[in-house]
Amino acid sequence: MLQLKSWKIARLLGLGIFIIFCVSGAYAQGPVMSPLNPQDSIELPPGMGFIPPRVDLSHLAQGKSLPGFGTVVLPVRWDWRTQGVVTSVKNQGACGSCYAFMSTAAMESRIALDGGGTFDFSENNAKECNYQDPSCGGGNFEMVANVFSQTGTVLEACDPYVASDVSCETGCSYSKALLGWNIISANSIPDSSVIQNYLLTEGPCYTSIFAGDSSAPDWYNEFGTYDGTYVLHYTGTNTPNHAALIVGWDDTIPHAGGTGAWIVKNSWGTGWGGTCNYGTEGGFYYIAYGSASFGKYTSFVNDWQDVNVNDNILFYDEAG
Repeated sequence: MLQLKSWKIARLLGLGIFIIFCVSGAYAQGPVMSPLNPQDSIELPPGMGFIPPRVDLSHLAQGKSLPGFGTVVLPVRWDWRTQGVVTSVKNQGACGSCYAFMSTAAMESRIALDGGGTFDFSENNAKECNYQDPSCGGGNFEMVANVFSQTGTVLEACDPYVASDVSCETGCSYSKALLGWNIISANSIPDSSVIQNYLLTEGPCYTSIFAGDSSAPDWYNEFGTYDGTYVLHYTGTNTPNHAALIVGWDDTIPHAGGTGAWIVKNSWGTGWGGTCNYGTEGGFYYIAYGSASFGKYTSFVNDWQDVNVNDNILFYDEAG
């Protein structure tokens, strides 16, 4: 018999459907579901909202390298904001919806990078229109990728953000559909050069960070009142509880633990953080490489298309 080795989902434009293909070898009992991580009961602080995905992706270890890694000379500093592909900083308020903001930001940036235009997609639709209804209770990119692939994105103008649990708005037109979301790492922090290669090749990347809680009050206070004038540095290895969008890096910038930091977009408005040495818009921060579990669950959008109302997707369950 055949053993399932991998799955591939492809949209056939002529037929307007997704078809699942598998590459196979020999098996004895048929396909086996990926193992699940235990679901922790975590009370997320206000304004955060990242919950690690349930699927056990520990086989990804320290992150998979792209072909050609090691042959590209990485610049000492890179910032996608200078290329005009990073959309404006938003504010999630006290709602635990960072996962929706950063997933949406990743989609917006990838479309801009591909020359598809600049869009302001609805985070409200992303948090409310998943069958799991995560809303302000926290979630992750897998939930949002499910919505964006099965239905598509909705414009902010049609479904404006509300920082509370509200009903899914079903009367909006869908704009762009997600075709591919690639995972770089799971519950591990890849070497900075791995993330830098993906960032340089694929554009801004979604990731996660531990932004503090009652177990680390000093770090919680520091992160919450950060003014953008220095590099954040925290040596704890707590489970991430906040989503982020990596937009660049600086290998030369000093911090308490040495040198080198990520340039990151947050979702707490422009009055928090700073500009990180570009433009006038606040809401960004520097975080030292390896700090605060930053880099776990890193991923990126790698393909999309305009929504076609004649397309249909065959799927077995609502979770994708």
